[in-house]
Amino acid sequence: LFPVMEFTIGGFSGRTMQDIFHALPAAALLAICGVFLPRRLDLLSIGDSMALSLGANVGKNRLFALSVAALAGALTTSLAGLAGFTGLMAPHIAGKLTGEYSAKALMITAPLTGAALMLTGDIAGISNH
Repeated sequence: LFPVMEFTIGGFSGRTMQDIFHALPAAALLAICGVFLPRRLDLLSIGDSMALSLGANVGKNRLFALSVAALAGALTTSLAGLAGFTGLMAPHIAGKLTGEYSAKALMITAPLTGAALMLTGDIAGISNH
């Protein structure tokens, strides 16, 4: 029962560098894919009809963005468990802190904000033991 509780709460306790090294190839591939996301996401954010009129392939862009997001979520969940609060709140906090809500800005600031939230939570959890 304990591993199930650890997974649902989330965190990095019990993770080794070997776990990180196993995830690096997938993380590198997702980072490369992430380079191509901001322009596509900004086009999708203006609406389907406007994006179509600008020549964007809405279906392919949406599929690509959703695939990268799903795979990134799966990778982080496999390492950190269900840290849902971080995944839901990091983009909103990053947008409020920077005042910038474009996809390009959030692709950089949201992961950093999420990392800071997870690190803060783990440090707070350690200090309570």
